[in-house]
Amino acid sequence: MNILVSNDDGINASGIRHLIEALRGVEGAKIYVCAPDGQRSASGHSISTTGGPIFVKDVEIPGVEQAIALSGTPADCVKSGIKMLRNHQNIQIDVVFSGINHGSNIGTDIYYSGTVSAAIEGIFNGVPAVAVSVGTHHPTEEQLANCTTIIQDLCTRIVPTLAKDTVLNVNFPDVPPSELKGLKVCRLGPREYREQFDVVTSRAVALLPALLEYTLPLVKVGGKLIAMKGAGGKEEVELARNALKILGGKVIGVHELTLPTAGERVILEIQKEKPCPPKYPRQSKNIRKASL
Repeated sequence: MNILVSNDDGINASGIRHLIEALRGVEGAKIYVCAPDGQRSASGHSISTTGGPIFVKDVEIPGVEQAIALSGTPADCVKSGIKMLRNHQNIQIDVVFSGINHGSNIGTDIYYSGTVSAAIEGIFNGVPAVAVSVGTHHPTEEQLANCTTIIQDLCTRIVPTLAKDTVLNVNFPDVPPSELKGLKVCRLGPREYREQFDVVTSRAVALLPALLEYTLPLVKVGGKLIAMKGAGGKEEVELARNALKILGGKVIGVHELTLPTAGERVILEIQKEKPCPPKYPRQSKNIRKASL
């Protein structure tokens, strides 16, 4: 049995390594790996269509026939893996396994999930597939290892019976192995999240393109745009605080400069050890300390 393994957490994630280890225990299994080179969670079924190249890198993983990391999406990885093996090495993949995802994929999660989309890409190419997830974003090595027996049973007992247009989406709950009662087939249902959206004033939104265009080089050297400074006074200081929460930044030092394109003064957070490059003007005489 030729098995293609992929995921959306990246080729170096613990989950995919445990999945590979579980599949290595299946008699007669030959494992091929084609996975993203980094984190691609919630990428859905997107594929790379911008015309740029997808970079490929060989990766050493013990016990597999071949492993490569791609700079593309999970769907890119499965599409490329199946077709490269088929067209260039005359290897036909029998089943795609995607996971083990760090976090469950239930209900409407599957429409966002790169893990499930990687599996679905398998059936788009005539190969049945299994997506595997565990119900915590921070699984322990023990939790991942606990999936081994069921994964092996699925591979030996269920996969040979699957039609080429079938995807299994398997979720392990975040419970001790002693509390697992077996597998149950379920219907997909709605899944609702408690989501928070922060409102920015219309004035800030109107100037945002100019601000981002002007400050992008500063972001690369450690600065982050946090707010505009104008007639708003305390209100804009509060806006700055909220913006910092969204950006995950810390107040290290605050500088003022004037945007030539917008005619507005803005507050920028700049790391002291990485000052602004000279080609981006700032009003050095007006630099002052500010506390947010």
